This record gives sequence, C-alpha cells and structure tokens, in this order.
Amino acid sequence: MQTIEFTTESRDGMISIPKQYKDWFRKSFKVILKENKESTPLTSSQDRINEEVKSFFENIQIDLSQYRFNRDEANER
Repeated sequence: MQTIEFTTESRDGMISIPKQYKDWFRKSFKVILKENKESTPLTSSQDRINEEVKSFFENIQIDLSQYRFNRDEANER
C-alpha cells in the first residue's frame, strides 16, 4: 500500500489534493485526519472578504416590521 502525506486545509468540507499527487485524483483511498496544531489556519483572500461582508451585515439593524410593500407604487413610472 502506497502512502503519501501532505498538509492542507479543508474548505466547506472539501480537502484539496496537491497537484503533484494528480495520480491519486481518481483512486479510492482511506483518509485519516490529524489536526496540525503547530500551524496557524490558512486564510484565503476570499475567506477574509466573506468575514468582512458577514461582519458588515451583522452590524446593520433595520426594523421592517411596519413596512408595507405596495406593488402599484413600485411599478409606477
């Protein structure tokens, strides 16, 4: 049984296999996960943007309980 080892980070439940192991892309294999406490989590620019957007919208509080949508008013030209 061949064994390889690499460090990666999961994104939305997906684990990427590095391109140098492309022969493994279509193989069936067993996965054992071991937390790497020595390294800090990698944060992609998209993750940072997502966190910024989430933080921005969490801070906005608008009370729409008294708002009534008027279709005719919305369609006036």
